[in-house]
Amino acid sequence: MKQSESGEILPGAIFEVRDSSQNLVKRVVTDRSGHIAIDNLAPGDYSLTEVRAPRGYIKNTDPVLFTIPDEFAGDPGVMELDPLVNYKGTVELVKKNDSGNTLAGATFDLYKEDGTIVEQNLTTNQSGEIEVANLSPGKYYFMETKAPKGYQLNATKIPFEIVNEAAGKPERIELTAVNEAEENVPPITPPSGHGGETSQNGGPDSSDPLTTSSAGSDVQANKLPETGDSNATLWLILTGILLASLGGMMILRDATKKKIIRI
Repeated sequence: MKQSESGEILPGAIFEVRDSSQNLVKRVVTDRSGHIAIDNLAPGDYSLTEVRAPRGYIKNTDPVLFTIPDEFAGDPGVMELDPLVNYKGTVELVKKNDSGNTLAGATFDLYKEDGTIVEQNLTTNQSGEIEVANLSPGKYYFMETKAPKGYQLNATKIPFEIVNEAAGKPERIELTAVNEAEENVPPITPPSGHGGETSQNGGPDSSDPLTTSSAGSDVQANKLPETGDSNATLWLILTGILLASLGGMMILRDATKKKIIRI
């Protein structure tokens, strides 16, 4: 009888019966009750191998070996085999921090490769673990939707694959995902040009209009006295020339008067 790991009856599995020389004897399919019947087998050694699993299950490539004893020759005896089991896949995800300690409270969604949602709001337990069973063959990925308190969200896809076939029960897939603590986040540097920033040489930032304006006003204020000094010097020179001219005229007039008196 063909059944799942939980005992569910599985129709539609296809098997091949081969003799000890690996010659194909028969091909059979499990019926609605999960059974197959193989009759008219001569005494000898045989193998029963699954070539197609029921839909949604992993093909079990582990052959079932059996022998038809000589005493069955000419006797329609019945031999019953143990149940033939098909499995689905299981995955375990462990959440850790960058020091290797497990983290509870991380929440994930599980998707198929094409983006179809499989399960939502899967949360790591106190051991930092999530386990998902009964997965059909195919490719999947986890996406973290909520980080543990005090940790950064890790938005990286965590892919894995449930294989199409395995010899017997397939191994559980084990994954690990890591969160970094929020305190390890590099500080965000504010954009340049905001108040109070200084340039690399220690002076005010030339991109700050307030600083530039203030600096420009100081420069202009320093230039005004220089302009005033130049004007004052010019006026003093002109006044000196004027006074010298007046003095010369007075001297010339006095000399003229003296000449007139002597005549």
